[in-house]
Amino acid sequence: MQLDRRNLLILFGWTALLLASSQVYPSFMAHDEGNYALESRFMLESGEWLGRRFWDSVLFTHGILLNWLIMLSYQLFDLPSLSADWAVRVTRLPTFSACLLAVALTYMVGKQIFEQQRWPYAQNAARLGLLSGLLIMLFPVWMQFSHLATQDIMLVSVELLAIWALLRAEVQTAKKKRLTLGFLAGTMFGLGFLIKTFMVVLPAIALLPYLIFEQRRHRHLTNWGIYIGLIVGFIPAALWIGFSVAQYGSWVLDSMFGKLVELSDQPYHSDGGLFYYFWNIPVNMFPWALFSVIGAGIVLRQPRFWTGLSSFKPQAAYPHRWLLLYPFILTALLMAFATKTPYYALQLHPFLAWFAAVGLYQIATQPLGWPRHLLSYSFSALGLIVVGIAIASYLISFGFLVDVRPYAPIGLVLGIGWALLPVFQNRAQQWLATWLVPVWLALGMAGVGGFLGNYSARTQAAATTEPIASLVQDTPMNFILSPEQPSALHKDLIILAFHTPRIGQLNPPIETMSAGTYVWVGKGEEVFKGEQLDRTQADVRDGRSQFSPNPISPGPHGEINYETVIELDNWRLIRL
Repeated sequence: MQLDRRNLLILFGWTALLLASSQVYPSFMAHDEGNYALESRFMLESGEWLGRRFWDSVLFTHGILLNWLIMLSYQLFDLPSLSADWAVRVTRLPTFSACLLAVALTYMVGKQIFEQQRWPYAQNAARLGLLSGLLIMLFPVWMQFSHLATQDIMLVSVELLAIWALLRAEVQTAKKKRLTLGFLAGTMFGLGFLIKTFMVVLPAIALLPYLIFEQRRHRHLTNWGIYIGLIVGFIPAALWIGFSVAQYGSWVLDSMFGKLVELSDQPYHSDGGLFYYFWNIPVNMFPWALFSVIGAGIVLRQPRFWTGLSSFKPQAAYPHRWLLLYPFILTALLMAFATKTPYYALQLHPFLAWFAAVGLYQIATQPLGWPRHLLSYSFSALGLIVVGIAIASYLISFGFLVDVRPYAPIGLVLGIGWALLPVFQNRAQQWLATWLVPVWLALGMAGVGGFLGNYSARTQAAATTEPIASLVQDTPMNFILSPEQPSALHKDLIILAFHTPRIGQLNPPIETMSAGTYVWVGKGEEVFKGEQLDRTQADVRDGRSQFSPNPISPGPHGEINYETVIELDNWRLIRL
């Protein structure tokens, strides 16, 4: 227990400092983080909590729990009183909490699995669990999404909590504790549905071989707590859907199931082929994917690991082998899904961290030295190359080196750290630290430097500083943007609207507005003709616009005169 407490404190410090590093200068990533933030603000201000709101539109394409938690954060911290930076931090608070929980569970679940297998790593289970918890925060995609107010890290945390509860229930002799832990595991699937609706089905399917083939050992399928937990866990989701259908109609169900069919039939990326994850995961996990492959090979090649795999007879040597095979089953399910994205693979990251910990620890401690020497000198050479490029970017203002210069300090820290690998190759703990610490420092510097967590700095600054800040403080701001406009304009729309104290209407008929009204207008030929606004080419999507008592009079051809107050890259603030 004392060891667990110490290791958890190390992990919390390691994780919290990385999360805090990106919050020095925070701003939203417009899609999808900014969407969730703006939707939650609309929900809070309208008092309508059933559907995700975007002006007058109500959406049911995703789960609702994240929006509820963001709304709760806004209420607790009084969103209108917050500065722009603190509004972003408060929005991300649910994800930060989920990330801390997921890292702790990566340690605890990994430790429990490692110590219960009959292999040489059982005696080092705590070290491997700690190493996996440290590693997962260094996976680039995990690190990025841990800083974003999106659903993905939260979904992984409830999946890990369900697995942890199942593992704890295995070793409990008291019936009441088994029922309680089974109940906890069951409720997590209902909670997962509230987070990301049908995406929770894939991990549930991947768990079935563990539940079925190892039933004689763990007896989960006869644990009534799991079934009661499933029922209780889905009650909030059922109430949410029921109230939503009662208020908005059956199209709510069409929206939910329609999104599932759309994602199942149409690939999200043009490169989302069958083997998408076979190249995407290694690229996004460099260099840790190499150690995950090595660790997975070590685990899968253990003697008697495959003996009687499909038998219902308990296997004493590797009682959790179906859990160790879980990521491969889930990968196959994700590959069969037409839509493929890097963040779907986040559900695999705790398992990849466990395999990477095994691979890295084995190489660091085994008597056979050539793998350690090969990796040390290879990555030392890579580190020296990175250092050389970083130094050259300061000395030469030419070509790609100009673009590299802002990242040079990060490259120096990472490169120098990896260049020292050969120095410590015969000292296991120092060698492991030389792999991890430079990456941790580099990611922390990237966060402080604004490369992580600061995605729309210019737009946020424009919306919250003078001269715009004083204009928007007490005046509703309307927005006009045609759907045909480039995605960059839609992203700016999210940021500008969220940081506007009084949000007006989206695409109202301009001729109904009174003189002196302020409007954000996206640039583009569909909106502007010379110096005059042609409203006839803009898309009117809000059928419930409020008509002004003193409407402005358009010219004979529909042109309306205006004054440009300020001009951004993609938007103009005009006064009619």
